[in-house]
Amino acid sequence: MLHSLMKSYLAMAIANLTHAINPDVFVLGGGVMSAEKQVLQPLREKVKEYVYPGLKELVRIVLAKLGSNSGVIGAGFII
Repeated sequence: MLHSLMKSYLAMAIANLTHAINPDVFVLGGGVMSAEKQVLQPLREKVKEYVYPGLKELVRIVLAKLGSNSGVIGAGFII
């Protein structure tokens, strides 16, 4: 239940950002994203439920190449 609710909220946020600024790609990372088949593919399908028809094929959601360390590495570049 909680997993489904969180997936819906994240899908709504991605859809809203798509409608507002239409970015080229959404890059998601973190430990939970390592379960790609259980998290990422269902999220992509949920996003398509919320996005306007003309934008459905333009939404790209990919995993961060640096995995769960991406936030730490990014913070290191700020310093």
